[in-house]
Amino acid sequence: MVERLATFHEFFQSNQNKRLLAVYGGAGSGKSVATAQHIVYLLLTQPDIRILIIRKTLPALRITAYRLILDILYQMQVPFYLNKSELVIRFNNSEILFKGLDDPEKIKSYEANYVWCEEATEITREDFLQLNLRMRRANAATNQMFLSFNPIDQYHWLIADIVQGNREDVAIHHSTYKDNIRFLSPEYISELENLINQDQNYYRIYALGEPGVLENVIYTNYEITDTWPKGGDLFYGLDFGFNNPTALVEVVEHDS
Repeated sequence: MVERLATFHEFFQSNQNKRLLAVYGGAGSGKSVATAQHIVYLLLTQPDIRILIIRKTLPALRITAYRLILDILYQMQVPFYLNKSELVIRFNNSEILFKGLDDPEKIKSYEANYVWCEEATEITREDFLQLNLRMRRANAATNQMFLSFNPIDQYHWLIADIVQGNREDVAIHHSTYKDNIRFLSPEYISELENLINQDQNYYRIYALGEPGVLENVIYTNYEITDTWPKGGDLFYGLDFGFNNPTALVEVVEHDS
């Protein structure tokens, strides 16, 4: 039997009424394995459900979440059906479909009860909105999306909108390697802890599981405000986009 971390198990079980579950933190915290275990639990215990598992690209999905799910099923000796060409797992009347968002048109007509987005920082807010629209099957008590990720950027939309958004339909789980320490080798733990001497930002993200901060920025002494300053000299900066969208910036220079 696959051992499950109690902290994750309790989180998933106590938030079955939430639509969005954000599972974020540092490297080696067990968040991806725990989410994969919960996906398998749903597959085996709920009849006639559809589960969609995605990453930004299909090759990345094949070597991460797809492999994790298969390993757990093999360990549990579950007699499932696998369509390797379509990347579909079936058990009784339920299924797991694996898709990459490098071809988003292929999932627009798919209706899911559950969606797991692994390495969710790879996807855009528009990707997220599309995935959220896919959770519309009516035979589940609650349709849910699981977002697992390392918090690579404090300004990423996942941090601003989901983790810090105070949304009633969101449950948050934060973890670090210390929550999973009995499954990690001393060498790996040492590598994580030594990040503090190599890269402070990497240590913050992958050891502490906290949002990364921008480095080598031009302006550091700034404040974020909801009101635009009045008065002063007004300037505009325009960057014509070729590979990226065109950007227009308004700047006001005044005495503070």
